[in-house]
Amino acid sequence: MSLFEVDNEKRRKLGFVMDGIRSKYGSKAILRAVSCTPAGTALHRAGLTGSHKT
Repeated sequence: MSLFEVDNEKRRKLGFVMDGIRSKYGSKAILRAVSCTPAGTALHRAGLTGSHKT
């Protein structure tokens, strides 16, 4: 085992949990920290439908 070895099973499970949270609470529920900075775009894009204004 290596310190740099990726645990794909763990990442897959985490992805399913994150998808469940986003499904239940919306796309703004989990964001990367950089999205909360002025340079971040995820908060703005979360309010768009298919990247377009509604």
